[in-house]
Amino acid sequence: MRQAGGVSRRGGGVLQFLEVEGASAAAAVLEEEDVGRGCGGFSERLVNKNKYSEYYPGFQNGDEKMQGLYVMKLVRSFCASSSERKGDDPFEHVASILVNISQKEAGRKLLLEPKRGLLKQIIRQFDSPSPLRKKGVSGTIRNCCFEAENQLQNLLLVSEFLWPALLLPVAGNKIYNEQDTSKMPPELGSALSIEREAADDPEICVQALDAIYLLVLQEAGRRAFWSINGPRILQVGYENEENPQVMEAFERVGSLLIQENGMETDTTLAT
Repeated sequence: MRQAGGVSRRGGGVLQFLEVEGASAAAAVLEEEDVGRGCGGFSERLVNKNKYSEYYPGFQNGDEKMQGLYVMKLVRSFCASSSERKGDDPFEHVASILVNISQKEAGRKLLLEPKRGLLKQIIRQFDSPSPLRKKGVSGTIRNCCFEAENQLQNLLLVSEFLWPALLLPVAGNKIYNEQDTSKMPPELGSALSIEREAADDPEICVQALDAIYLLVLQEAGRRAFWSINGPRILQVGYENEENPQVMEAFERVGSLLIQENGMETDTTLAT
């Protein structure tokens, strides 16, 4: 095991390593095969150490190359660990780090750069069975959607993955009829044509609806949403929703759609 400034990166030395080397160096450590087995929750501790801006040295000093390298390494480790490892998922906590990164404008800018393709890689992790991964991906998407006013096109570039990640959690468990699914892209229509379990995490549902709201605030976002029969999905999902916070989030989106476009279907979302 290599040393960093004389500090072992195993076990109890991990936190000291972070303090000495900073989070950008820790990102490189995440890639090493032996970290997940030997650090006793390294990535989880890294989450706690990355909650505040002082642990994003690249973001503070404006070094865009270092920013990009740091985030790319985190995303690569996060995504590779999901597909290459069996059993335990020692890097699932990176999902929370990505949420923290996307809370900052500089972080969102990096994630939304089309040439890097980071957001697409992150969104694809939403299919993971890990609740922590799913919640982290959902939160990261929601945060990135705060850039919709200026970066809507970059968000819609990954719409093939974005819309399912946002709409399937709030679509309910009803099997949609062919009339509805024929107006949806295949990635949505096929998923809604079969039996499935309803989402059981209200926080993910609220995050998804908040992201949709931010997207449809923009005229082009509303057009894209109508083009995939999104309002119909919200209507069906709302009918069987019982959680007050989720219902409130549904109604916020519904009111906006009615105000800006006039929903042609039942307007109960706005009540």
